[in-house]
Amino acid sequence: MSNVRLMEERDISRLVEMGAQAHAESEYRLINYDREKATSLCRRALVGNGVVCLVCCRDEAILGVLVAEAYEPYFSHERVASDLFVYVLPEHRGGRAFVLLVWSYIGWAKRISAKLIFLRTSTGIKPKQTSDLYRRLGFAEIGGIYRMEV
Repeated sequence: MSNVRLMEERDISRLVEMGAQAHAESEYRLINYDREKATSLCRRALVGNGVVCLVCCRDEAILGVLVAEAYEPYFSHERVASDLFVYVLPEHRGGRAFVLLVWSYIGWAKRISAKLIFLRTSTGIKPKQTSDLYRRLGFAEIGGIYRMEV
């Protein structure tokens, strides 16, 4: 049975490696992946302070991860929540890991009184299926992401 929990110190090296795997699979592979910067984000999530890292596990194995932040937009004092990184290992896609992560993310956003919750798809990994799933989970599509290489 899979469950979602907050990331722990012992998870950092595995999450950084999962980040590298996600990076290699995504549109972001065109730019460098910095393991130290990824480690720094994990450490920020350990402290909290507006950043959360949720991991979906079965026994001790991490199947997927969702990192999000809460912030006040430049024009308001109300909070919004936005994902920074979502990744489910390829062998666990199509299962419950992603849905469990998103439900936990929504719960976290509600607990911190976020007025809006954003969930993006910018990696280019199965964008149509991901978008369809986001809608089934209650999210509305509000735009698109366009990329240009320079």
